[in-house]
Formats: sequence, C-alpha cells, structure tokens
Amino acid sequence: MPYLPQESRLFGRVFDDPEVSVLFSDERGLGAMLEVEGALAWAQAELGLIPLEAAQAIERAIAGFAPDWEALALATERDGVPVAGLVSALRRAVGAPHERYLHYGATTQDILDTALVLRLREALALLEGRLRGVLRHLLRLAQRHLQTPMAGRTHAQQALPIPFGFKVAGWMAPLLRHLERLEELRGRLLVVQFGGGGGHPGGFRPGRPSGAGGLGPAAGVGPAPHPLAHRPRQPGRAGGLALPAYREPGQDGPGHPALGPKRGGRGAGERPGGAGRLLHHAT
Repeated sequence: MPYLPQESRLFGRVFDDPEVSVLFSDERGLGAMLEVEGALAWAQAELGLIPLEAAQAIERAIAGFAPDWEALALATERDGVPVAGLVSALRRAVGAPHERYLHYGATTQDILDTALVLRLREALALLEGRLRGVLRHLLRLAQRHLQTPMAGRTHAQQALPIPFGFKVAGWMAPLLRHLERLEELRGRLLVVQFGGGGGHPGGFRPGRPSGAGGLGPAAGVGPAPHPLAHRPRQPGRAGGLALPAYREPGQDGPGHPALGPKRGGRGAGERPGGAGRLLHHAT
C-alpha cells in the first residue's frame, strides 16, 4: 500500500501535479537552501560583516557543489534536519580560510524557512500562470458567445433564456478573485526568515547589523516584520494555495449537474470538469 496518495499508481494522477512536485523535490529543496546561503553571504559582505573574498569563495563552492545524498541522509537522520550536514559539507568545499563565514550568524530555521519561501514563490507564479491561461480561454469563449442563447436555470430547472457568454463570465468571476487572493498572499508569505540562534538577528554581534535586512533583496523576497513572525504564517499557506482549486457555491462550472447531461454532463470516458479542476488541467 502506498504511503502517500501521490505514490499510488491508481490515485497518483488525481493527487499529484508533476510541475508542483518538482518544486518540492529534494533536489529543488537543496538548491533553494544553497541559494539562501549564497544570498546571505553576499548580503553580509555588502555590510562588511564578512570579507568580500569569503562571499566569492562561498559562491564558487555553491556553483560547483555536488551533494553526497547518502551522507546528507545519514546526517539528517542524526540531526533531524538537513541543514547541519549540508553546511558541514559546504564548508569543506569552501575551504580555509573562508569556510567559517558560511552560514554566519544563521540558524537552521532561517535557512529552511527562507528556502521554502523561494519554492513557494515559484509555486505562486505557476498557479498564477495557469489561472491567467484559463481566464484568457474563458474570455475568448465568452466573447464568441455573447449572443448565443441558452436555457437559464432556477432551482435546477430551465428558466428564461440567457446568453451563454454571460454564463461563462460567471465562471470567470471566482478565478479573478483568486488572482487577487494570490497577489495578497505574496505580500504576507514571501518574506525572509532570519533570527539567528536566539531569535534576535543582532544577537551574535551586539550593536551590529546581521545581514537580515539585505538577505531579503539578495534572495528576491521581502523583509519580515519581525524575526519570529514567520512561522505563524505557515498554516495559512496551504489554505491560500488551495483556494484556487475550490469551486465556490453557486458557481456552476463545466460539467456541473445543473447544466444537464447533454449540455454540461460528461460522457463515458470523459474526465470530470468544473472550476475545481481548471488549475490542474488548464487548456
């Protein structure tokens, strides 16, 4: 029996999305952690916290880094998180005298959280692209059928005729709201996490900046309002990303029973339709 639905040969296509799965693979996760380490080094070099030569050495080591997956797996089993083993391996690649400036003042959660944000940024861009693609398709359909009559519906029964283009515009409305939600989600979600070992970004060098302010721009995300304010945002991520796959009540989509078996129902062998599948099977 498969451990996850995505691993099932029967249900894998229902629960999995290959493009999204790539973003949350081990390979992309490791790559995102390396991006954060590199961005941190450059941000701290610009502030004079570490030598410029150290940031350059770290960049070269990251560019040529070839992970030993077995060793990283053993370190993760030992430590419970992958960052410690990764930093140790990467410091060996950086070499003396600059290895001590890698991961300077950072803690595991800083790297994990910010690396996750980098992947979520890509996921949001992917979802937005799919939403816009579906909306373009529906817009063309609505324009083509501005004067095409169809039976209106009330209480699941036929009513006065309405333009089919008007019906299609109704399918577009919740997707436009989802675009607004995704944009609002970006501002709250795509922020850097950098609190250091004690949660205070200046704790490792009192009175001096830590590089937290420069890490966000270097990594391509925004600053956090507070170093400890990042984790409470995480529970809202899944809900925000799931909303575009939800068909709102009262919004009949293609294949909805209210359209009738011949107008909107699916025939034998056809896949179920509806706004809930638009993101996953955009055309």
